[in-house]
Amino acid sequence: ARGEAAIIAGAEQSSLMIETLRGIVAVRLFGREDERHVLWQNRTATAVNAGIAAGRLQVWQGGLNQAIFGLEAILSIYLAVRLAMAGGFTTGMVFAFMAFKQQFVTRAASLADQFAEMRLLGLQLERLADIALQPEDPSFATGATGSAAPLRGELRLEGVTYRYAPGERAVLDGLDLHVRPGEHLAITGASGGGKTTLLKIMLGLVEPEAGRVLVDGRGLDAAGTRGFRRQVAAVLQDDVLFAGSLADNIAFLDPEVDRERIEYCARLAAVHDEIEAMPMRYETLVGDMGAALSGGQRQRVLLARALYRGPRILFMDEGTAHLDAETERAVNAAVTELGITRIVVAHRRETIRAADRVLELTSGQLLARSEGEVLNSDVPLA
Repeated sequence: ARGEAAIIAGAEQSSLMIETLRGIVAVRLFGREDERHVLWQNRTATAVNAGIAAGRLQVWQGGLNQAIFGLEAILSIYLAVRLAMAGGFTTGMVFAFMAFKQQFVTRAASLADQFAEMRLLGLQLERLADIALQPEDPSFATGATGSAAPLRGELRLEGVTYRYAPGERAVLDGLDLHVRPGEHLAITGASGGGKTTLLKIMLGLVEPEAGRVLVDGRGLDAAGTRGFRRQVAAVLQDDVLFAGSLADNIAFLDPEVDRERIEYCARLAAVHDEIEAMPMRYETLVGDMGAALSGGQRQRVLLARALYRGPRILFMDEGTAHLDAETERAVNAAVTELGITRIVVAHRRETIRAADRVLELTSGQLLARSEGEVLNSDVPLA
């Protein structure tokens, strides 16, 4: 129990440190450095105290073991000598008895140590169980590669139901949807209504509780999850850039980098001119998770990264939320010319106006809405 407490306290201290470093801007803006420092000191003190308690217990156990085995050795020698003096043991038998006794005690102590290590190993395995026992991602299953035939861009959802936890209400309740090839569909609705979850189900990142996803008339599992993902792209709310240059992030680990395509996609995302104005142009380093870029620049680089794949279906979850109206119109016009299927989660008026069809997610269902109905509804729009 002491070892478990020490491990948990150490994990809480490390988690708090990482959380503080990642949110240091908010901490500084609100002037909570001292409070956060005190909280970290408290967690550190708890971790140190837990380690000391575990160490103290080990010392007591070690001392007690030595005392017990010492008394046992004295008692064994005393009894063996008494038996030898009484004629029950010979001198050779005394030495043999002591040798066998020592071997038994050593093996018994080793067994006890192994039992304690097994208990500690069980504790570590319990902390890993949430990760290790999760089902394998469908994209790694046999046949997930799927066909190499290009997608037409048709997507259909039939009776999709999803809830965040057993016993909770269904955030998606028997939802049906048909997206035609080349269609630009906008999905709107109140925050927390399940729009992002719906998008992740379409991408095969989340398994629905019931229902199925059809791609070009075939089930997503039959079409092949990995093969499907190779022909689609997404700009999600929690997308990040990685350490490296802008070119590295747009090409995103492409083994055969096409520089012309990088610039072409940057133009489509309306970020090429800004990159060219930078001292190192496309070799400019983005910093830690894109920290060197503004929010709008980061979002457009993410869009260029998505377009670099040449997707047949493009998913965007508030993918232009940080752009001004003029830039957003330019991006929408450029992407429209590609003729690909687009499914966007949107609140902004410009994004909704650019869509061919608007659906509102409410009470787990998608309801058709005209542009005017959405723009004049009570749903908050940016």
